[in-house]
Amino acid sequence: MLLVLNSKNTFAQREGQQIIDSLIAELAKHTNDDTNRVIILNELSYYFHPINPAEGVKYGQHGLELATKLEWKPGIGRANVALGNNYLRLSDNPDALAHYQEAQKIYQDIGYKKGLASVTSNIGLIYLSENNLSRALENFHKALTMHEAIGNKDGIAIASDNIGDVLKNEGRLREALDYYFKALVIYKGIGKKVGIALVTQSIGEIYTHLQNYPLAIACMHEAIRIDGAIGDKLGVAWALTNIGATYLAAATDSAKVSTERDDTLNNAANSLPEPIALPDARYLCDSAISYLHKGLAKGTEINALDVMQACYKKLSDTYVHIHNYKQAREYYVDYTMIKDSVFSKENSEKMVRMEYANTRFYDSLNTVREKRIAGMQLRQQHTYTSVGLVAVMLLLCFTFFIFRERRKSEKLLLNILPVSVANELKAKGFTKAKNFDNVTVLYTDFVNFTRATEMMSPGDLIGELDACFKAFDEITGRYKLEKIKTIGDAYLAVAGLPSADPGHAENAVKAAINIAQFIKDRRILLYDKGFEIRIGIHSGNVVAGIVGTKKFSYDIWGSTASIASLMQQRGAPGRVNISQATHDLIKNKYSCQYHDTLAMKENEKINMYFICD
Repeated sequence: MLLVLNSKNTFAQREGQQIIDSLIAELAKHTNDDTNRVIILNELSYYFHPINPAEGVKYGQHGLELATKLEWKPGIGRANVALGNNYLRLSDNPDALAHYQEAQKIYQDIGYKKGLASVTSNIGLIYLSENNLSRALENFHKALTMHEAIGNKDGIAIASDNIGDVLKNEGRLREALDYYFKALVIYKGIGKKVGIALVTQSIGEIYTHLQNYPLAIACMHEAIRIDGAIGDKLGVAWALTNIGATYLAAATDSAKVSTERDDTLNNAANSLPEPIALPDARYLCDSAISYLHKGLAKGTEINALDVMQACYKKLSDTYVHIHNYKQAREYYVDYTMIKDSVFSKENSEKMVRMEYANTRFYDSLNTVREKRIAGMQLRQQHTYTSVGLVAVMLLLCFTFFIFRERRKSEKLLLNILPVSVANELKAKGFTKAKNFDNVTVLYTDFVNFTRATEMMSPGDLIGELDACFKAFDEITGRYKLEKIKTIGDAYLAVAGLPSADPGHAENAVKAAINIAQFIKDRRILLYDKGFEIRIGIHSGNVVAGIVGTKKFSYDIWGSTASIASLMQQRGAPGRVNISQATHDLIKNKYSCQYHDTLAMKENEKINMYFICD
């Protein structure tokens, strides 16, 4: 969950830098190849991972090499864990997973149960970062069982917290609360204040979703109290922001909200603070604005761009709710500007990771070059040495050129085809069409597009379509949908292919909700001059494959795509319209409203539902 991750990372960075400084000083005292040097190198690698993971990899590799030389398995295991942490921070999940799995084998071999439990939890974090919630949950549960078996309370709390995060992301809110309460009780028992604050904030988020706004706000005030005591300014900033967002949720909620304590789950609920009485409904938005400004001030103080972005967005939403559109637009402009800054920051971090990856590649290339040159000198020590050296260098340059061009071609191919299809095409020279039984098709279309083309210049029209479709690409990619194509102003994507996805319907709905919100936000930014959108979704089976020989195109066929298109046509602007088939798959996770029946051929009828906002 975003709030907890941000708080954890910043708190770890502040503590970690102090430890790193002392470890570097200690390393200078140990110049021999001994276990103490391995311990220090591994600890440096571990504490570098939230601050400078590329540097952490260097220390971790040194620690691993020395531990391997000494044949010291505990040191080898710890080095692999530290390297896994750093590769995970560098978004290099395959290398992270490989090192964690190596640590698992070693810890299993030497019987180090606590380390085995912790590394299993880390593997769960990899799957969580990839939104593979089922695998993440599987590993977190394994870790929890291991920690419980050895009585490691801190590990039990962390694993329970992680399970709560996954369940919350799956919409299983009551189950998530059970695990959060379990973590809270343990954290309070061992006096771990940072854990108490983080879990209390997570519980507050759950109660916001459950519409128990008084208890949600009380939890967040408690998190502020604890974060303030331990000096975690980012935690305070997020809690203030969440309080503002909760007041806004209460203001926009037309249903009766709960004002009671939650004592229905277990005794842990008694550890919660007393609910805070809400102001009169007329003043809820005033409270939202007040706390959002406090969160913005605290976020600005510590230069927390993500906090500032969230505050500007919620301030804009609040002013829209009270019909102050001028103020709403001003805050929305601030939101988009800070969003661009966050995007630039993320791109900078990606550039660092790319630079690090390139360094690894060139280091490897230099090693190959040195070996080849050495071999040439041994074989032709007295003849043609200079000519041989030049030939080797030319060969290496040519090889690198071919490698670069091949990467360019592969990148272009992957822009057109799914990875698995592209790999099959490269390996065999052809691909076969395949049937996919469990997929969900998402179809979008802009409302009154023809009229918009008459009112906009060609350049503005193409620019706006490009901005929208780029955003759609990012959203569908985030939820593991495969973009199929755009047809004029229509956009077609599928969840559940080319790789099976048990959560295909839920992921398609999540993507649709985000697309609808993007268009809504963009209309505010453009003073209601942007496009409106209809979105249709249907679940079923399709046939998918490549068409064409010179210009490849990956496409789908079957009635499922046609019905998704009909769902879009029979929907409403700004709404997500789903079929009965999709409704049956997601009805336990989303509120839906029946609105009509679609008559098909041969007397078949399909019920249609809107996803409720």
